[in-house]
Amino acid sequence: MWRLLRPDAVAVLSDKRARASLSRYFAVMENDKPAKFQIAKRLKADFEPDMTTRELWKIHEELTEEFYN
Repeated sequence: MWRLLRPDAVAVLSDKRARASLSRYFAVMENDKPAKFQIAKRLKADFEPDMTTRELWKIHEELTEEFYN
């Protein structure tokens, strides 16, 4: 049904410029790469509720680095 209502949605699948600018999106859609949320949910964030904001940001920075590695 959506193909009838949005033919542009089908056409974009073969558009070279769209594929170039949204390469990661297409790779995820084609199961060549995992979605970033799938990677992020595997990272365990060990923290205590009484930690300071500075301590929490430190954990965030460490996990961000691990995420991109």
